[in-house]
Amino acid sequence: REAQTKLVERSARGVRLTAPGKTLYDYAQRIAILATEAEAAVMDVAQLAAGEVLLGATPGVSVYVLAVWVQSFTLRYPQRTVNVQTDITPHIVEMLLAQRLEIGIVEGELNLAPTTPLAIHELECVEHFVVVGRKHPFWTLESVTLDDLAGHTLITRQRESQTRIWLDDILAQNGIRLRIGAEFDNVESIKRAVMAGTALAILPNYVVADETGLGLLRALPIAGS
Repeated sequence: REAQTKLVERSARGVRLTAPGKTLYDYAQRIAILATEAEAAVMDVAQLAAGEVLLGATPGVSVYVLAVWVQSFTLRYPQRTVNVQTDITPHIVEMLLAQRLEIGIVEGELNLAPTTPLAIHELECVEHFVVVGRKHPFWTLESVTLDDLAGHTLITRQRESQTRIWLDDILAQNGIRLRIGAEFDNVESIKRAVMAGTALAILPNYVVADETGLGLLRALPIAGS
């Protein structure tokens, strides 16, 4: 109707294409082939000659886990570049929604509205430990309970980080009150503060594996957790 052109002609013997109809049919076939090729090129990263993966990660994942994962990825897809941005979970979610990131890897639980156009896939369940330095009275213990933590000084992430929100909720649910000694936006500063003084931190084991192996920190499991 828009072109004011007949594409088909009907007769007692059926329907046949007109000359403009045959032309459009040829183009439609070519469009379908191009669409299939485009989908394959986008979906099959191994076939792309070059490109960039835009990835966001929270500090713990970015520093202690992602380097190994990225190395494995680039060995498999050497023509691809991984661009990593480190930020807190809320900011990573914002960048995903704004399509400034393609993938986000975060720590802790993520509560999104049902209408949020993001899919979540759990990669791993990670246990957290009470981490102390040599000056802390917990140094000689094999484990602690949540009740043991009451009244101690905690070195932790900033309040808007997802891991801090998760930790505050757990402590509140169990009626545990700790004194906040310092808040840092990176895990390395937390570890150094714990090593230097008598405060403690609550961190996943992969963050402190090197320091515990060297005897600089102890990672104590939380009994009953």
